[in-house]
Amino acid sequence: MKVSNNYTFLRIKLHTGRTHQIRVHLAWLGHPLAGDALYGGSGEIISRQALHCWRLEFCHPVTGRIIRVCAPLQQDMQNLWDHWPPNGQNE
Repeated sequence: MKVSNNYTFLRIKLHTGRTHQIRVHLAWLGHPLAGDALYGGSGEIISRQALHCWRLEFCHPVTGRIIRVCAPLQQDMQNLWDHWPPNGQNE
């Protein structure tokens, strides 16, 4: 986890595929996603929702085998991670 005064990088594990689940719950807690204008997040550090699914796992409906798909961070999210927090200090 990386933390600064106004933002925290989180790793969240979902158990359902509910639409907007992360966005709604974090906004309800008073901590909307950065860049998520619909739910009150600031566009100060990123111009889109700062949300990335890096791994998806599911059971294949025919074979029953576990399918795992992984995706690297997009460059804007990678830049945030590499240079976080902006002042170079975690709290």
